[in-house]
Amino acid sequence: MKYFKRKILVCLMLVMLISIPVKLINAQEGTGLEAEKPELAVDIDLEMTNMFEDENSKIQINESLIKILVESRLKKNNIKILNKTETDNILLIKLEILPTIKEIKHEYNIPSYLNLRFIRNIRYDVNDETYHKTAVTWYYGGSGIGITSRDDILKFLVYVTDIFINEFYKANDF
Repeated sequence: MKYFKRKILVCLMLVMLISIPVKLINAQEGTGLEAEKPELAVDIDLEMTNMFEDENSKIQINESLIKILVESRLKKNNIKILNKTETDNILLIKLEILPTIKEIKHEYNIPSYLNLRFIRNIRYDVNDETYHKTAVTWYYGGSGIGITSRDDILKFLVYVTDIFINEFYKANDF
């Protein structure tokens, strides 16, 4: 009987030793866009420098307009929109519209910068301690050199949102 118990104990220890590396091997690098379901929240960060009120008033862009545009693109592609309190997956859209400085720019360009960040809560282990942190796991951005109007900014926003949607679906099998 002792021999049998010892054999079971040795087998259990072997199973445990084998299962730990398998768990580590199964961890994948990923794209940062992997999700269980096609759903996320949208957050907008719009920064318009009011140094030149006349230029910024011509643009007529606000957070509400950006949110409606982006969420409609996502919904059209069967991505469910949730509140930030309902999910850890957040698409942060940051749009900066910089002041117009006539001496250093062509008079028809609106200097701007747009980026999309996919943010989520991540978990990592260090020295037997588990930590949680909000982190950017996917990023795409660019400057709007040559943008001359509100419509150009919105077209650029649609373009970048579509890049996100394509990458989101590539990373997942929904």
